[in-house]
Amino acid sequence: MTLRVLLLALPDPMTSLHDRPEYAIRLANQHVWEAETGFNNLGQTLEVQP
Repeated sequence: MTLRVLLLALPDPMTSLHDRPEYAIRLANQHVWEAETGFNNLGQTLEVQP
């Protein structure tokens, strides 16, 4: 069993901005945005079994 944190990435579709986290879509929820990665941490854990 492996536990994984659920992250949602919504990068800008424009090629020149795709890898720049400051242009990713941020969810409006508080304490969700990870500025360094551009990911939205959904605060959930997923259990993965073989």
